Amino acid sequence: LGIYLQILPLDMTACEGWFYFSMAGLLGAIGIIIQTYKFKLNPNYIALIIVILIGVLGVRTAIRGTNYRNQYTLAIHDVKVSKDDYFAMNNLSQTLIDRKQFKEAVPYAQQSISIYPATSNYDNLGVALEQIGDYAGAQKAYEQALKYGEMDIVYENLSLILMMYSSPTSTEQFFQKALSAYPHDFKLWVYFSLFEGAG
Repeated sequence: LGIYLQILPLDMTACEGWFYFSMAGLLGAIGIIIQTYKFKLNPNYIALIIVILIGVLGVRTAIRGTNYRNQYTLAIHDVKVSKDDYFAMNNLSQTLIDRKQFKEAVPYAQQSISIYPATSNYDNLGVALEQIGDYAGAQKAYEQALKYGEMDIVYENLSLILMMYSSPTSTEQFFQKALSAYPHDFKLWVYFSLFEGAG
């Protein structure tokens, strides 16, 4: 159960939902140990241990709270502390994209991918590359994103590039696949209408 207690978070920021199962197991194990070995515990000691535990965890929570002003400052802090934090690097690339600093976003997206490739960091890489004019690289990034999972925004982003730089036949096939996955996505329908109208 020790790994699942997340005293030192294994990935990203600790979330209270992660503690439910492990805490139930830990409390059960403590109960069995107390029953088996017939410990005679002084209630004052129990209260003192609980106060110390809550105090230590409260201080740790307060320290972590000071790291957060916004997603960007938290990501900057987390990358300084852990060079292998793919999630923080992905957040940095997303924030830089939102700030229209596309060139600066590319290395963070690439680092995030090198640690843990996923749909979201490949999509961020695609957006950044597309905005700096590397359409072939963006197309490749979006196609890689779809190998890790389907997201409507990836289909939307990729469809715009295919409309401009791919053959009509392969673009038509792509739209059929995208619209079967997301039949209620109005952007895909708009892009498909433009594609059909241009053809």
